[in-house]
This record gives sequence, C-alpha cells and structure tokens, in this order.
Amino acid sequence: MNTPKTISKLNSFLRTAKILHRITKNGSISQIMPVIRRLHVADIFYGTALSQLFKERLTLQRKHFLRLLAIESGYKSWEALKPALEEELHANIKEPFTNTANDTSVMKIWCSSESEAKDYVAKNGGEVIRYGDQAMVLLADK
Repeated sequence: MNTPKTISKLNSFLRTAKILHRITKNGSISQIMPVIRRLHVADIFYGTALSQLFKERLTLQRKHFLRLLAIESGYKSWEALKPALEEELHANIKEPFTNTANDTSVMKIWCSSESEAKDYVAKNGGEVIRYGDQAMVLLADK
C-alpha cells in the first residue's frame, strides 16, 4: 500500500522530468532555454557550455532531467533521491483498516491533518495515526 503523498511526490518527479524532456525536444526557444539553463546551472554535463547544451538538446535523455530534479532537491543524483522517496513511503505506511475478530474491515475517522486528529482525540479519545499529510483516529475500545 502506498501513501498518497509519496505516490504523488514520486509521480510528480517523473511527470516533471517527462515535461522537461518534451519541451527540450519540441518546444519553442523561449520554452527550451530556461530548461537548458537549469541543466547548465546544475552542471549535469560537467562544464559543458550553454550553447553546446542547446545544440545537443535532441540527445538529452529522461535520466538527465531526473538527475536535474534530484540535484535541485538537494540530492547528488536520481539514484540517491529515489530510495529516499521509497524510504519515506515505507516510513509513512499505516494500515487504514483493521480486522476485527470476525475478519471484517472497520472504517476509521480520517482527518486532513495530524493537528485536526489530535483535537478530535482530545475531545473524544482514541489514538492518532499519521498517514502522509493526513491522519486517522483509532477509537478506543469501549
């Protein structure tokens, strides 16, 4: 099971890399140059001149844009960022349903934030379980 936050974060990186790749292949010069400048500033191609990057833009691959996004996110490479995203995914996983004695699933109370869930628990009791940006409340057994 994946958390919506982590899935959307990973998908966002992949989608953005795809968009940047398409822009450099098919975009107008006013669309291409900001992307090429980002690659140049990130030094993806180790000292290659901006003009040379522009000339060779059709040889760029998706991996170059994933590396760009990883560097802009504070990682050395995509290979370093992707495991960090996957580790975050596993750290945030909590089972949203619990099985009762007769093996049926029971819905829990979902809140849009952990603080909202804590407020609910303060008034009504229960336990807060963080789930990405959201939280759920497990009601205390009565």
